Amino acid sequence: MPASSRRGWRVLSGFAASVVTAALVFAVPSAASAATVFQDNFSDGNADGWTVTGGAWSVAAEDGDPALRQSSASGDARAIAAEVGRGTAFGTIVRARLKPRGSLDSGGSVSLLFHALDANNYAFLTLRANRVELGRRQNGATSVLASAPYTPVVGTWHVATLDLSFPNQARAVVTGTSPGVQVIAAIPTATGSANKVGFATRGAVASFDDVRIEDDVPPIDTTPPSAPGTPVASAITPNGFTLSWPASTDNVRVVGYQVTTVVPPGSGAPVRIWTTGTNSITITDLPPRSTNTFQVRAFDAVPNYSQTSPQITVTTAPPADQTPPTAPGTPTATGVTATSVTLTWAASTDNVGVTAYYLRNPAGTVATGPFTGTTATMANLAPGTTYTWVVVAIDAANNISDPSGQITVTTLADTPICEYGYRVVNQWQGGFQAEVTIRNISPAPVQVDRIHWTFANGETISSIWNAVVTISGSTVTLRPSWTVIIPPGGTFSFGFVGSGTPVPPNPIYLNGFRCRPL
Repeated sequence: MPASSRRGWRVLSGFAASVVTAALVFAVPSAASAATVFQDNFSDGNADGWTVTGGAWSVAAEDGDPALRQSSASGDARAIAAEVGRGTAFGTIVRARLKPRGSLDSGGSVSLLFHALDANNYAFLTLRANRVELGRRQNGATSVLASAPYTPVVGTWHVATLDLSFPNQARAVVTGTSPGVQVIAAIPTATGSANKVGFATRGAVASFDDVRIEDDVPPIDTTPPSAPGTPVASAITPNGFTLSWPASTDNVRVVGYQVTTVVPPGSGAPVRIWTTGTNSITITDLPPRSTNTFQVRAFDAVPNYSQTSPQITVTTAPPADQTPPTAPGTPTATGVTATSVTLTWAASTDNVGVTAYYLRNPAGTVATGPFTGTTATMANLAPGTTYTWVVVAIDAANNISDPSGQITVTTLADTPICEYGYRVVNQWQGGFQAEVTIRNISPAPVQVDRIHWTFANGETISSIWNAVVTISGSTVTLRPSWTVIIPPGGTFSFGFVGSGTPVPPNPIYLNGFRCRPL
């Protein structure tokens, strides 16, 4: 095999020793080097010493240099290198380049093998369409032991680095699609002659190159970057600004920075976090006239995090449109019932355009809306209760108008004028027939304008007699098919066929008044 690679390698700087689940990191160069005990870059134009199973294996030019290629997308294909030295036993680092040459969306996979005994017994690092997996294949049975999200790009080299220096554990870093990803799995170290590396594909075509085993372990980087300098804000707009700061330094390399908002302890306000790879960031999603405090910290590839920078407080600019709409007209009330009222008001005007209206109490502590028109029905009110409302208008820049004049409305008392009976006449699988009777218990005749209720169990009406029905969501509103006047003590009945499982509605309303059950 060739004694050295024609390409440089980037050595992982270290891992946090206590991590045992998948985590996101970035791979960076290390200052340390390792002793190479096995390497093949296929520059000799052949794959001598490799045992292949399945597929169509060859050495062919890839980006101008020879590489091992598997060109059959059907079934499993494996190539296992000859046993050399300590191979992939404890205390080594394995690296290789993998390039998917076709889509992996249909379950295809491209793998780097290690701890390999033969074509049916090995550990693997696998690239799939949307993830990286670490696992074992033992006597032909496959077990995935850990995975992390990752999207390999077809036609792109992906560098896989396996750190096998931890007992019974494999730590893998894959780069090639930003950001890189780390996967950690508890994979017992195989014994005996499990010193081989290899490649595999399943339902995929791929190229492989620059496989290398290093019989040494790089040092762990425990030095955090220095703290960033004081941030400075520029280019302030209504929705954001640019923050920049003096860069941090690191013994290896600063990978990026976290910019976070600073909130008072116990306030319950969320902490927002932005990440950037440079010592500046442009934030564009803040409200106009909003004030926020920010701080910055740097991180390296491990990652080690620096101390935070001095804080900066920035207020976004006011919106370009600072003209509020005119005050709406004083509302008027119609259709007052025990539980609802309809309010109407004259429209506001604006230099750009009114986008919505809100109804609120004069103190401004309770608001209802938005309403896009100049009419709104306030529902679910308490019977016999006095309410006072004003209307405000708002434009696209969140400029709010002065309030309209006040309107005070008292809902009708909830004195029953009617009783109702709801009877399921017949029921079958998925349907039923029901009859409703309304009795006038007031001292005067009542003309039936409308009867309404809310179905509680998702029922619907397929046909009805003695009435015309309108259904909006779960609310049923019906009107008699002719003029119906119920004398004192008299009744009006109608029936319908429905679907679903019937639950007697409570309450039923006559002309907006609550009826009590018979």
